[in-house]
Amino acid sequence: MVGASLIALALVKSYNSYMVYYGFHSYNMIGNIMEASEILNNANLGNTEWGKRIITAELASEFTPDDIYLATQWTTCACGTADKRIPRYKNEDGDFVKPHDDQLQTLGYLFNREVNYNNFIGAAGTLIAIEVRSSIILGRMRKNGGLDS
Repeated sequence: MVGASLIALALVKSYNSYMVYYGFHSYNMIGNIMEASEILNNANLGNTEWGKRIITAELASEFTPDDIYLATQWTTCACGTADKRIPRYKNEDGDFVKPHDDQLQTLGYLFNREVNYNNFIGAAGTLIAIEVRSSIILGRMRKNGGLDS
């Protein structure tokens, strides 16, 4: 099965490739096209803020203007709503915005693009990749003593 975890790992490993989801569909073992909702629910992300937004948009066949706006803002996009312990740059107002990690930043840009293009599978896979990359960052922080267990 081409599962969400494999897709996420592929995205993390080739984070600067902008052809990951265009023309791509996720298939289960018997060859049926999986929907974004199935991918997110399999990854236990269907009930997260962005998981719900993606599923709702898929049912409506488009993201709302509010979804599109929120995806463009570092504080409200999928990266911004990831674990708050991830190191981030501050803007001029003192708000923590984009993450220090280049791979996570790139995934944030990719997520914004997927939402803008109404690519539900791409948005779902990128959300998973953001969560995977966030876990890697937190694991490294924990290992290096920069994060309480």
